[in-house]
Amino acid sequence: MSATTRQARGVDAMMEQASAALASGDYFQCERLASEALQAAFARQQWEQVARIAMPLQEARRQRRLMAIDADRLFVFEKDPPSGEKPLEAGCYVICAPCVAADARRINEAALEQGVPVIAMACEPRTQLGLLPVAVVGPTTIRAKMKPVKTFTPRWCLQAIDALAQSALETFDPGRAVHRQVEDLVEKVMTLPESELLHQKLAEVAHNAARVTQESARPARSAAAPRATPRRGKAGHKGPRRRRST
Repeated sequence: MSATTRQARGVDAMMEQASAALASGDYFQCERLASEALQAAFARQQWEQVARIAMPLQEARRQRRLMAIDADRLFVFEKDPPSGEKPLEAGCYVICAPCVAADARRINEAALEQGVPVIAMACEPRTQLGLLPVAVVGPTTIRAKMKPVKTFTPRWCLQAIDALAQSALETFDPGRAVHRQVEDLVEKVMTLPESELLHQKLAEVAHNAARVTQESARPARSAAAPRATPRRGKAGHKGPRRRRST
């Protein structure tokens, strides 16, 4: 068995466990396993596996997001945000300046480790036009500008996720090499895991990358040598016409 085959079976085994966790409602375990499998499949350029993993990963994260919203609790921090060392409460966390997006990232990572449904994002100082920038950080940084609100709500957090996802897609370049397209979207999904739209785009682009890779791996057809045709005489017979003897 080749190393590639063993590695692929390792990813498949993780996804079997992730699927079982998803079916049993253990969304956090499914997310952890599927996220690890996604990164492993990407590292090995197994694009079709990346596409298949994106969908159950999306579903696990969708359920986690819904649970955070259904908790109907919102926490706003302008200083001393939770470090994640103590147990977190389910709900939405808005981290405001002078705190930064890295503080929100730590909350999200701690919540996943604790198995607590949380959405956390950061708001930066308003722009000169009065807009409110929101930001998330991870393997990359995603920012979007929104209209300011008097009071933050869980619904606003959902709107912020949508705005961030749209902003992320605006920087996606479909003209790059297919493996670079997949890499870009994997980074975006890891940075904004709450976005269903980014998972769907990742699955689409990974499917296309798999198709392009398969087509480029096919041996090129050699040009067929022209078939020699016999010379024909004026009357269409092979060779010159023989003169009849008298």
